[in-house]
Amino acid sequence: MQPHIEFSNVTVHYGAKRALNDVTLSVPEKSILGVIGPANSGKTTLLKCINRTIDFINTAKVEGRVTIDGEDVNELRNVYSL
Repeated sequence: MQPHIEFSNVTVHYGAKRALNDVTLSVPEKSILGVIGPANSGKTTLLKCINRTIDFINTAKVEGRVTIDGEDVNELRNVYSL
């Protein structure tokens, strides 16, 4: 079964600051995902990678791959430009 949301080796930098480091995560379909952690641990950045609001941050550089239902979010950016 294909995961609903999948992160493969995702690293995010805001300028020189690294917010996520080599995150690999699979979220099965029809599951609930809770993201918890201390301040500045990357929770919001992780969610921004899913909903594409990371695109609005000029200093953000995303490496790796995020897929939703098997579709690469980077490819979706090209189809649904902001």
